[in-house]
Amino acid sequence: MLGTPGSGKSFAAKMEMVNAFLVTEDDIIIADPEGEYHALVSRLGGQTIKLSPTSPHYIKILYKMPQV
Repeated sequence: MLGTPGSGKSFAAKMEMVNAFLVTEDDIIIADPEGEYHALVSRLGGQTIKLSPTSPHYIKILYKMPQV
């Protein structure tokens, strides 16, 4: 989303996430370096994973798709 500061980008993004949470079973992944979405994620019962160069956590972005 693009827009000027204060134009409602974060609010619109949060509303979209809540809507997806309520009407789908989809996983919602948020990259949030500022910590702006932590309260919403906690309120909805989500999980927060802190990533850093020294963290034991990581995201595996390259994997082989299982054969069907």
